[in-house]
Amino acid sequence: MEILKEQNNYLEIAFDLGTVNSVIVGGGNVLVDVPSWLGIEMESNRVCCKWDEARNMTGRNTTAVKIIQPMKYDGMSYNSVELLVLELILEAKKKCSISAVTKIGIGIPLDFTYGDRLVFREAFKNLGCNNVYLIPSPFAVAIAQGLNVNNVFGKMIIEIGGGKTQIAVICMGGIVVDKSIPVGGEALTAAIQEGLRINHNIKVSECTAEGIKRTSGTALVDMENPQAYYAVSGAHIVTAEQIEVKLSPNEIAEWLHEPLTKIENAVSNVLERVPPELFNDFAVDGIWLSGGGAMLYGLAERLSRKTKIKVKLVDETFYSVAQGVEMALKNLEENQFIIKL
Repeated sequence: MEILKEQNNYLEIAFDLGTVNSVIVGGGNVLVDVPSWLGIEMESNRVCCKWDEARNMTGRNTTAVKIIQPMKYDGMSYNSVELLVLELILEAKKKCSISAVTKIGIGIPLDFTYGDRLVFREAFKNLGCNNVYLIPSPFAVAIAQGLNVNNVFGKMIIEIGGGKTQIAVICMGGIVVDKSIPVGGEALTAAIQEGLRINHNIKVSECTAEGIKRTSGTALVDMENPQAYYAVSGAHIVTAEQIEVKLSPNEIAEWLHEPLTKIENAVSNVLERVPPELFNDFAVDGIWLSGGGAMLYGLAERLSRKTKIKVKLVDETFYSVAQGVEMALKNLEENQFIIKL
């Protein structure tokens, strides 16, 4: 998708508020794409830094500043969500106008609770947004891919976000079988940190481990075209001496095996519960894989081997939820799964 630079007016604006990244789409263009991190000044409770600046302060901040990820479920509150939404809207207003009549859609996880709904309602209402709708993210992914979510044919979506993996089988505008587990991109990053600590006695930051995952991370040890080796340096846990080790993609794949196995088991659990008629639909058409965590090298192939069904990456993997939410807003009457906030 194109990242818009000039200002425009749109009737629909779509939000994908992720644990790690937040995206806003309007008019088929990316208006905002930023890390979901804020720095809060403790004394005044105001935002003193945000996005990359706040994320890069993690582990370096003083007691006067608290670094938060507002969309983390263990810390999500009305105040933190409102602060995040406010900053995102201010960013979006640099490129488009947002008024009380603008339709705002938000992609939500499958395990979105009534309490979460109240948090979102208060946050958006206090910012003057009265025309707000919630769209379950698996539907948004399917719509963005051009799939008809309201017909009788089954579609299976696997969405691997920062904090969780969601799996859903969709048919006739509803969810037939689903499962959500708290394993996502952040769990993969943490596995690399743990692997370095146990095997090489090096402690690295989350940002460093994320870089290793993006550059050399792989889901399989026997890839035909393996990722590059990665040289990482850090302080030895015991001696505090600066050391450097060269990581092979196979070693990283071994560290990622445990969280990836949990994702595989969740997918298998869903497949075991799918009615035979629907199973036959996506056994032919394939399973769609989306989300930032889905970009791990070799993951689609690993899941294909596990399920014996072709697993395919969706187009515009990072933006598919927001893109699908915007498309769903254009057909409110047709899409009965949309919830008015």
